[in-house]
Amino acid sequence: METEIFCAIKDEESLSVQGSMHLILSEVKSLRRVITHLSKEVLSLRNEVRQLKNIQEGTKPAKQSTHLPVMPFNEKTAFDKFIKELADKESVLNEFKTFLLRLDATELAGFLRAAMKAVLTDNLAQQFSWKGTKRKPALIGNVAVTVIKEICYRHFPNADDFRINTILQKHLIYAKDRIEKKRKRHSEGNS
Repeated sequence: METEIFCAIKDEESLSVQGSMHLILSEVKSLRRVITHLSKEVLSLRNEVRQLKNIQEGTKPAKQSTHLPVMPFNEKTAFDKFIKELADKESVLNEFKTFLLRLDATELAGFLRAAMKAVLTDNLAQQFSWKGTKRKPALIGNVAVTVIKEICYRHFPNADDFRINTILQKHLIYAKDRIEKKRKRHSEGNS
């Protein structure tokens, strides 16, 4: 009888240890997934920072004559004038394409966000909507956006219109949030 009780206690301890080991292993697997996801996010953010640095270097006025105005645009009238020049002057169009091709494109979303940030400030981006409303003009058919999409297809031949349009739409939608985040960071930095 004593050996049966001892075996039963030993079996319960074994089950408890096995249950604990199973729980620990599942937690380790879960943490691995989180670490993998966060590592991908860090790499994506590094790529975006590199792209933004390249944009800043690329938007500095060149020593030679350039047809491109200083970007990103903050005023709608200047942006509208640029759009007209893109449509009318092939030299401006070609230079704009070259400018976009210089962006460090390692992934689709990062390239599109970097391109939009290179062309429009968040203040100006929030004055547009993707398809247009009574108060905001549409950006979907804009020449600059069409050129950005064209360059995007060169960099990412497997990209599809739906995914590109979704990323561009989100860029417009979240412009106001980015402005608020910048204001908040700025006010915290001055405190």
